Amino acid sequence: MFFKYAILFTLAFATNILAVESDSLISDSTVTDHWIASDKGRHLVGSMLTTILMTKVSERQLNMSSDGARYVGISVTFTLGLGKEILDDRKPGNLFSVKDLTANITGIIIGLIILGIH
Repeated sequence: MFFKYAILFTLAFATNILAVESDSLISDSTVTDHWIASDKGRHLVGSMLTTILMTKVSERQLNMSSDGARYVGISVTFTLGLGKEILDDRKPGNLFSVKDLTANITGIIIGLIILGIH
């Protein structure tokens, strides 16, 4: 059972890394940040998977209540997304993207909806 969660965590982490790496390819000083872009999809899916994974791991491995585990899932995912945007802001040619953060929050909400269905 733990192995399954380790694989899911690895996939969620890899999705977030892909979002970071693809964003870091922007080196132009005239950075454009569109609402509809492939990186927004990666932010959304990465946040959704991370929320679900961290919630389930907290419930099953740490024996937390459903509500407590959801707070952990939300907190970890939001902190990772916010930290990534802060790091982006420090890189030349990149910017802090409220649109990326919005995609992250949307992913968190979708993850919570999926958790509520099960």
